[in-house]
Amino acid sequence: MLLSLRAFFPVISLFIASLIGNINGAEPFTPPEIRVPEGFEVSIAVAPPMIAYPMMACLDEHGRLYIAESDGRNLTTKAEIEKELPRFVRRLVDVDGDGVYDKSTIFADKMTMPEGGLWHNGALYIISAPYLWRLEDTDDDGVADKREKVIGYMDFDGRANQHGPYFGPNGRFYFSGGHFGYRFKGTDGSMTGTSRAAGVFSCWPDGSDVRIEGQGGINPVDIVFTGNGEMLSTCAIFDSYGGRHDALIHWLPGGLTQRVYGVPLLHETGYRLPAVSRWGQVAPAGLVRYRGDHFGQSYTDTLFACQFNTRRVVHVRLKPSGATFTTEEKDFLVSPSVDFHPADILEDADGSLLLLDTGGWLSWGCPHSKLAKPEVKGAVYRIRRSGGVVIDDPLGSKISWGKMPSSSLAELLGDERPKVRDRAAELLIKRGDKADTAVIAALRDSSSAKVRRRHLRVLSRIRSDVSLIALRASLKDSDAGVRQLAARSLGILEDRASGLLLMELLGDEDPGVVRSAATALGQVKEKSAVS
Repeated sequence: MLLSLRAFFPVISLFIASLIGNINGAEPFTPPEIRVPEGFEVSIAVAPPMIAYPMMACLDEHGRLYIAESDGRNLTTKAEIEKELPRFVRRLVDVDGDGVYDKSTIFADKMTMPEGGLWHNGALYIISAPYLWRLEDTDDDGVADKREKVIGYMDFDGRANQHGPYFGPNGRFYFSGGHFGYRFKGTDGSMTGTSRAAGVFSCWPDGSDVRIEGQGGINPVDIVFTGNGEMLSTCAIFDSYGGRHDALIHWLPGGLTQRVYGVPLLHETGYRLPAVSRWGQVAPAGLVRYRGDHFGQSYTDTLFACQFNTRRVVHVRLKPSGATFTTEEKDFLVSPSVDFHPADILEDADGSLLLLDTGGWLSWGCPHSKLAKPEVKGAVYRIRRSGGVVIDDPLGSKISWGKMPSSSLAELLGDERPKVRDRAAELLIKRGDKADTAVIAALRDSSSAKVRRRHLRVLSRIRSDVSLIALRASLKDSDAGVRQLAARSLGILEDRASGLLLMELLGDEDPGVVRSAATALGQVKEKSAVS
């Protein structure tokens, strides 16, 4: 493959000049022109004929990529989709570790419209309406031989309007559903009721305690969480004031966004959530919070958002504003090709970004894609920083995980490698109350507020009595972000013993802490706080 550069100011244009052919005679693939800021580079991670129409994706702890893929047709009725079950999930493996995927299997076939994907505890969880599924490959041959429906039900008609799940900082699954209708029933009998209102929902990984987290808009899409536990999502058709606007939303528990087209699906509950950023008709899709160091520390904890219609990825910096955010935004990646449609973006273990271009097939439900072009295939691109930090053993493959004491695992929560931190956290959580004292000791010894927040996230998922005591004590931490995360965790866990301590935070100097404490007081049902 030959790569050639053409200089532009203030961006460079990366034109991938070569054609990728198939030795079996398939149509060659011609990549589009892609422009990125100076100092960054784009390469192909996987392209046709190995894939055709990638939509959304996730990675597992071994670096394998799971892609929810379309068959390239715009089926427009529920009946024909359920009859044909045409979509699927593909698993890709980079065998030689060069950043290019070279082995493919169909992980799960015969699905309605898989959108999203989350690897958790040895299985792929994915929304494919009308259900949230758990797909497990028990013999590691690249094909899921065990399929379980976790919860349902959400209506659909072929448009891309259900997404997820996404993993929350307290161990819950979060997922979004568009303006079609839902009636979720948890495995423990919990119910959401029935409505056509779009929203964000959550449950525990076993499908219990299903909840409505927030409602509004027409199509909430990708969900991310800040280091303090704040939830944001992209949303297609947020409101229609002064013309249709898509948006970035800061969701609050129980919050409602603006009415769209005057549809009175939800009861008024007071002020409605404003958008953090209103984007016009961009058809926002994938969203990621960047956690690594490869791009440089100025990018850590910032967001990258895909805009399907405008053929770009926007770099978003969140700026605190009262108890919410404003944004500082600039284009990070753009393409002049009308057939380039970024659908999802995710961070790989080495800090590079993987960008999914779904190609030109989609026309149903997208206001700017009136003409389907299934002959225009998509691809996955890898974005790196030239001369960026090179991470040794980004997946922690050289670590003897099974023999490691809990104290050493707790220390790894301060590691610079995000995937190593994630794996250490999962092992500590599996050990449960046998590991809580080690995590608490590391929490007390840490001088970094960012690392202390990681300790709290682990303790909130262990949920032992000792862990709850440590969470309550963290309500008095010197860092506002730690206090806020502790308050949010205690509220989600409905820890009634924390009520009086949460009341003290209503006088906190940080507005975000005050809001989180007030929300938590409602969640723990502290009646003495009402006055």
